[in-house]
Amino acid sequence: MKLRTQDTMTVNVEPEIGIDEIKNGNKIISSNLHISDADKEKGNYKNFSISKRTIKKLQSRNVEILFPVQADSYNHIFAGKDCLVQAYTGTGKTLAFTIPIVELIQNDTSVKLIRGRAPRALVLAPTRELTNQISEDFQSIVSDLSIVTIYGGKKYDDQEKGIRNGCDILVATPGRLKDIVDKGRLDLTKIKYVVLDEVDRMLDMGFIDDVEEILGHMFTAGRETKPQFVVFSATMPDWVYKTTKKYMSKDFVTIDLVKGNMQKTAANVEHLAVPCAYQDRAGVINSVVQIYSSSTLDGRAIVFCETKKEADELSVSHDIKAEAHVLHGDIPQDKRELVLRKFREGKYRLLITTDVAARGLDIPEVDLVIVTAPPKDVESYIHRSGRTGRAGAQGKCICLYKSTQIRDLRRVEIEAGITFTRIEQPRTEDVLSASSADAAKALDSVTDAAKAHFREAAEKILKTFDAVDALSAALACISGTTNIVPRSLFSKKENYTTYMLTVTDELKGPGLVFTMLRKCFGEDFDAKANCSQVAFTKDYRSAVFDIPSELDEKLQGYWKDSPRIQMKPIQELPQLDETSRNGGRSFSRGSYGSSRGGSYGGNRNSDRSNGCFKCGKDGHKSFECTEAKKSGGRDQSNGGCFNCGKDGHKSFECTEAKKTGGRDQSNGGCFNCGKDGHKSFDCPEPKKGRSSTFSGARGGGMKRSFTSNQENGHSNGGMTSKKIKFNDDDD
Repeated sequence: MKLRTQDTMTVNVEPEIGIDEIKNGNKIISSNLHISDADKEKGNYKNFSISKRTIKKLQSRNVEILFPVQADSYNHIFAGKDCLVQAYTGTGKTLAFTIPIVELIQNDTSVKLIRGRAPRALVLAPTRELTNQISEDFQSIVSDLSIVTIYGGKKYDDQEKGIRNGCDILVATPGRLKDIVDKGRLDLTKIKYVVLDEVDRMLDMGFIDDVEEILGHMFTAGRETKPQFVVFSATMPDWVYKTTKKYMSKDFVTIDLVKGNMQKTAANVEHLAVPCAYQDRAGVINSVVQIYSSSTLDGRAIVFCETKKEADELSVSHDIKAEAHVLHGDIPQDKRELVLRKFREGKYRLLITTDVAARGLDIPEVDLVIVTAPPKDVESYIHRSGRTGRAGAQGKCICLYKSTQIRDLRRVEIEAGITFTRIEQPRTEDVLSASSADAAKALDSVTDAAKAHFREAAEKILKTFDAVDALSAALACISGTTNIVPRSLFSKKENYTTYMLTVTDELKGPGLVFTMLRKCFGEDFDAKANCSQVAFTKDYRSAVFDIPSELDEKLQGYWKDSPRIQMKPIQELPQLDETSRNGGRSFSRGSYGSSRGGSYGGNRNSDRSNGCFKCGKDGHKSFECTEAKKSGGRDQSNGGCFNCGKDGHKSFECTEAKKTGGRDQSNGGCFNCGKDGHKSFDCPEPKKGRSSTFSGARGGGMKRSFTSNQENGHSNGGMTSKKIKFNDDDD
């Protein structure tokens, strides 16, 4: 059985400590993250009651000390205390309970290891993969104990046979264990130690009824000694705490390695976010895998999808060049285990899965996790991102998001206590550079025997081709890049070029872009069709847009910069205003504000993708803003009056004259004549700027006429204003 090296955890980072080297078989894993000297001393085996035979087995796994979650919990669990343990994903939680339980059971000589003996320890976990991992950890340190693993997808007979033979430690998923208990094939009355691992996910997945029914067989009122109850989880929502607390003793111990830290994800995982339309996912995934998982040929990546259908679609996409396999609940269990085993062994580097692999997948070589959308529950993101950054290595988690998911992305940031670094989709040049580096590394893996088969062909090629050209072509073929198609930086469309137009003052909208393009290509040029999307930088002094690459030569040959306006093709996107980038066209009079669905403009003085509509700053909403409301220069902060600008009352309660065209409408005055004592619809004076006649009862006739803002006969740029009449009873 292949044993795994214990995960390395970052605690109290101390850069002055040298690079640790952890032997893993024939490999040396260099960790640039370290635990402090104090943590190393605290985790020394001499501080714990651990038998020499167990220490020897741990050392064979290169576990030289107990890491903080293990050191903090060991003595409490070994002393028989109920424990509620919360720690980051990937910090060694599994060994934190396997070591003390093995020691407790092996020290108990009152139980004879005979056939048919009932289990003394029960560990419940949410997924099949996690139960297998826990069983492996138990198996790696026991001396003469029997471990039985129970989960769905396997034959009942095989698992029940293990129970009939007698076992000491039972590791199970709730659903399958309940079925076996209901059939009367398992005695749980002898259980002395109960562990719930990844309890938040287990209860969240709908196992709460099964879990409570199983616990009910052990936590009975008539039982003389209550089993020891230990709960481990990376997150501890209130509902999880309340559910598990009722099985705890009054003196239970809480061990919290998060300790109020707002960041709930592992410290050595970098979080990135990439804008990506749904139809572009496969191409973007292929690009980021090539760039961010290409530092070593042993690197591996996991793509987490929201649905099984999405996982299946991506796994067969021609846009993903790396060999990929799919894993989800509909895959038969034997195939799931085969897929995971080959992924662990590095037979392929990309695993496309649903949340079935978010827990208990401990593969140190995973250097990249891709999430195809911001998840609705933040706990899912925490555990997905926790699949990388293990064994002391730095990891990256990249979240793809659509323009409509910016708020979801922000919610994940707030609730997980992280900040996404917004990056653009990889450029073609970046992908080619990473591909060529991978292709060059691949040459090292070719054996002499394989080279011999191609030597004759190589000699023929060198007779007709330059050596560098021939090798370049060979590397291109290895990387799968035999042709380069220009691709837009902005929209990512093939055969499009991205340009940036910059002015000295401020752009009011996309109109200037369209005007300049027509100036270059002629008045008949359909600028809106060829340049379907325009976005602006945050200062609104530059506009970014795409045009077909076939027009490059003509545009660049005609265009000449002026002191006020410059335009050029760009190789890197500037920081763009999200409200202008992600919307369609929508213009309001006097500004290019956003309507439903977005706009080119938005509030030009602030980024309102998540910011305040009042002061323009990020981090809060307008109803939370403490600054004065910007409305006609009047201060309406703290709910002040829109009429007089003073605090302490609302506009409808204001006793001062209403500021509307100089007329006094205080106390309900008339909007037409400005006098008090009646409303505008009761006003006997002629309406200002319009003439209207109402006649008849409800449903009767009505005549209306409206006069334009200018007097008849006055000109406006050579145009004469006319009086326009609308008579509702005219034919």
